[in-house]
Amino acid sequence: MMMKTAVVALMGLTVAAEAASIHQYRSPIELERRQNGRFGGKFNGGFGGGFGGGFGGGKFNGGQGGNNNNNQGGNNNNNQGGNNNNNQGGDNNNNQGGDNNNNNQGGDNNNNNQGGDNNNNNNGGNNNGATETCLAANAIQTGSQSTGQNGNGAADGQVESATDNANFINFCSGETLTNGLQNRDGSCNGIPMGKIPSVNRMVSTVITNPQNFDDLEELTTFTIELQINNMQLGSFTNATSTYYAAPQDLNGAGQIIGHTHVTVQDTGNTLNPTTPLDPTQFAFFKGINDAGNGQGGLSTEVTGGLPAGCYRLCTMSSASNHQPVLMPVAQRGSQEDCRYFSVGGACGNGGGNNGNNNNNGQGNNNQGGNNNQGGNNNQDGNDNNNGQGNGQGRGGGRGRGGNNGQQQNANADGNNNGDSGAAIAGIAAPTVEETGDAARPFSVNGNTFASREAAVQRACAIQNNACANAVNSGQAQGLSVGDCNQQEAACRAAA
Repeated sequence: MMMKTAVVALMGLTVAAEAASIHQYRSPIELERRQNGRFGGKFNGGFGGGFGGGFGGGKFNGGQGGNNNNNQGGNNNNNQGGNNNNNQGGDNNNNQGGDNNNNNQGGDNNNNNQGGDNNNNNNGGNNNGATETCLAANAIQTGSQSTGQNGNGAADGQVESATDNANFINFCSGETLTNGLQNRDGSCNGIPMGKIPSVNRMVSTVITNPQNFDDLEELTTFTIELQINNMQLGSFTNATSTYYAAPQDLNGAGQIIGHTHVTVQDTGNTLNPTTPLDPTQFAFFKGINDAGNGQGGLSTEVTGGLPAGCYRLCTMSSASNHQPVLMPVAQRGSQEDCRYFSVGGACGNGGGNNGNNNNNGQGNNNQGGNNNQGGNNNQDGNDNNNGQGNGQGRGGGRGRGGNNGQQQNANADGNNNGDSGAAIAGIAAPTVEETGDAARPFSVNGNTFASREAAVQRACAIQNNACANAVNSGQAQGLSVGDCNQQEAACRAAA
């Protein structure tokens, strides 16, 4: 009996011990409640860390995953708002680790940044806690958070600046993105402006040839020469697919890395135009993508020269991805240069001597209707065929009646060089037509010329500009601007 009683007593102790160990399973939860704050710990740390880490992660143990996740989870929730947990799931908590979350600008900042679902920001301490698609804390510019005014309205002559707390990072959201393309219909470019040089590294340019009021030979090759300070020249990205696609950058000496362009426009029958020129029209354009002489000296050849007329030559400096160069201060000299010159004595400047105005004086009167270049600017829808349209309405200047006689060449339109089918991108040169005016017997897109040769050159130049546009916009795949230049040379030779 005594033995039986002892056995029963031992069994009772065993049951009690087992019951005690089962009961002990709950005690960490009680401890957790005390540590994390009763329901706040249970729901935020428990559900956020337990369910988020457990059910979201697929295992209940994961929720408790040890207490660490819960502690971090709870802490993280307190900082960032439970919303974060919902978006990321416990899985993300495990990836980030509370330690990393704390690193990441705290929840406070996360809430600023698009709320819970921005918790993706917190992936790993990399890049100050930002991923590639999120703004790093040390990149935020507080200057963009102010209108620049004192709250009493804008000062005289000023307007309030637009504001944004995140560097306008989503400014182009919902817009047609530039995306590296030259979009003729306009677009929105979200790429940062980039690095800005110091004032002692600002770009400055001077054109050394031609000079102001020079008078050049008609249809004769000449060279444009210029000198640029404070640029690392020769850096020119693919303008077809990387246009404005990367920020302006500086070299080790603090100079802008990039290249320049030259553009020549017809100014009508004067070297002192009073109406802004049409930017879609130009007689010559060239991006100079080489480094020149290594000391800022650059040159480019205008093969075949220009028809008689009055012209403006200007430079356009760009960073590698073709955006205009950006300077550090507003009050400064221009980084560009321009020159006004004539070709064939058309502007009465006689090569700058001004004395021989009477050479063409009388011719000028003839111009009559020709001066209506204005209307021509649209180049018959060639758009920026830049056909330089402004064209030469200036015939007058040439007043050289005599050479008209040369046979109005009945087949003037023969120079159309052929069918558009054989032309690059199907773009044919415009027709050279007869005007019936003995003084200026030929015309192209409404612009008149004293010689057929000048008219043909204009037609071929219009085709070349349209061809270059097609290449740069991706309409002529596999071809280059060099192919367009070869086509222009063939166009002139075939006339």
